[in-house]
Amino acid sequence: MIAAMKGKNYITAEIKARAKELAETVSIGVYALGAPKEDREIWETAARHTGAPALFQKAETVLQEDIAVIDDALYYSAERLGHSGKINRVQSALVRNLEDMLLAECMENKGRFLPKIEAYIETICTMKSWVNAGHDRAFGYAQYRNRCGLVDLYTAGIVWAFIACDSCLGEQLSGNIRQMMRDSVQMRALDIYERKLRGETDKPLTGELVPLYWLDVFGNWIAVCSGAMTAGMLYFGEEDKKALYIAVYEHCMAQYAKSLKNGYCAEGLSYWNYGFAHFIAGADAVARATGGAVDLYVQGDLCRAAKFGLDFAMTKDDYPAIADCMFGEQPSSFNLCYYHMRRAEHTELPADLLTGYHVNFALCLLAWESKLSGTMQERTGRDPLRSMYDGYDVLVCRNQDMTLGACIKGGTNQEPHNHNDLGTFVISVKGESVIADVGYTRYTNTTFEKERYREAALSSFGHSVPVVGGCLQGPAEFKCDVFDEVPPFYATVLEKHFTEMQDELLLDLTPAYACPHLKQLTRTFTFCRKEKKVEILDCYAFDSPDTVESAFLTFGSVEIEGNKIVVRGKNAAIKVCVPPSVMIKVTPISGVVVNDHRDAVYPVRIGIRKKEKESEGQLKLIFRAE
Repeated sequence: MIAAMKGKNYITAEIKARAKELAETVSIGVYALGAPKEDREIWETAARHTGAPALFQKAETVLQEDIAVIDDALYYSAERLGHSGKINRVQSALVRNLEDMLLAECMENKGRFLPKIEAYIETICTMKSWVNAGHDRAFGYAQYRNRCGLVDLYTAGIVWAFIACDSCLGEQLSGNIRQMMRDSVQMRALDIYERKLRGETDKPLTGELVPLYWLDVFGNWIAVCSGAMTAGMLYFGEEDKKALYIAVYEHCMAQYAKSLKNGYCAEGLSYWNYGFAHFIAGADAVARATGGAVDLYVQGDLCRAAKFGLDFAMTKDDYPAIADCMFGEQPSSFNLCYYHMRRAEHTELPADLLTGYHVNFALCLLAWESKLSGTMQERTGRDPLRSMYDGYDVLVCRNQDMTLGACIKGGTNQEPHNHNDLGTFVISVKGESVIADVGYTRYTNTTFEKERYREAALSSFGHSVPVVGGCLQGPAEFKCDVFDEVPPFYATVLEKHFTEMQDELLLDLTPAYACPHLKQLTRTFTFCRKEKKVEILDCYAFDSPDTVESAFLTFGSVEIEGNKIVVRGKNAAIKVCVPPSVMIKVTPISGVVVNDHRDAVYPVRIGIRKKEKESEGQLKLIFRAE
């Protein structure tokens, strides 16, 4: 027998001490997700929700359809199609269909959906893989081929769905189905998670060990996966391990909080909607199980990030699509509703709660735990004119009536879901990003590989930043989830001046470029409220004369006449004044995703380049709202 390999042991002496403290001082009770079907008051209220008819329509369709079968050919199609293929849609639908029928059964209370619910549970329990096929592909299909256990985002979704089914339906499910769920969650999620935490191999006979790499990073994965594993342990797991899991979860959320410095979400608004929602679900489970004694939602940067969706707006309902964010994204109605409920503020349940969110989110709000209301610390008053996120060096400016706003980004080019975008800016007029960050591209098998920045929209060419000496910003190759203590490509805030009339931010962009003869490159961003204009001033110096090109991007139409450019959006326009005697070039940027992946659109990049090479100089763009 080959000796078992050992990996990193995450259960440190500090975590063991914290688990001991929790076991001795905190009463960890029975955690339930939502309300049992017998609680007719809650479920009859849910049945009157505006989204109930659409939910029933979906559930009725599922009731009549055959359950999809995942065979080898379909699973391995991820090799060619990655996250955009049929296998991804089939895997997602298996869980979503189960959730829809669960909600419909609890609201209707006639037992019509129970047989199909049990059939779905059995199908999911007997699937060869509980891992997204695109993720499994990255590890040589280790999960599907039973070489090594993995826990990923799809695993987390199944665990939450099974908690919901057992918690809401209970003994209305047959005993063998309930036991099958419990055994499957234990074997295919909790046992794997615990082995990984202890650094143990899955298969001592082969010595293989694939670590849960997300335990060492600070993006949405750690919030999603550790939250589901903790909730699974609190519901299905052994009593004597619950304190340990909570202690581990606290450690994991301290990691996650690194992506939320001063309340900013480095992964972008789309991943605040996703990852932070899963943080809410996991933290809510722990708070309920401990009677509020362990409440991570009210702590530090996690608490500050709770209002990111409120403070990040440039103008009414318009937000910068920084990082892997879908252009036109809006803040999660679940995240905002939970925020207001925690503050004991009146709020309506989201209109899309039953059809737009997974069951764990819907149940969290439908069966609200009143003990958690009013327990959130007082919110720092929102500055109506600006939001400055130190740490990631992102500034959002607004005028008083929210009709003109802008954003500029510093930070590093080594952030979660990174784009090479140091110095990029966005200008919003009357709820529309006329000068835009175009957002993210459709995920493929190379999106998170070293070739990531070959996609124009992810490189600095696809952002409103300079090209200096023919060089784009670094890095040229992407390293997934590698975060150096001192990133190789970054921007530095040199000065910032904020007044009621004007905001100014000066960035040193020199370290963003690997241009050998670049001596200095700075960008001054000035937001003028009274004059309704934004100025971008780039100052540069080289060891030998070279070219400099500034740029901005838009989804609107572009009219060019001399040194005047007019950019027209759907409902607003911006006039752009550029220096005389420059070359202007319009280039389409392909692959951008909007409208929740339904449309592929082509924004354009307007490049403004000095005709002559210079040893030093400046390039100024002035944007005025119409």
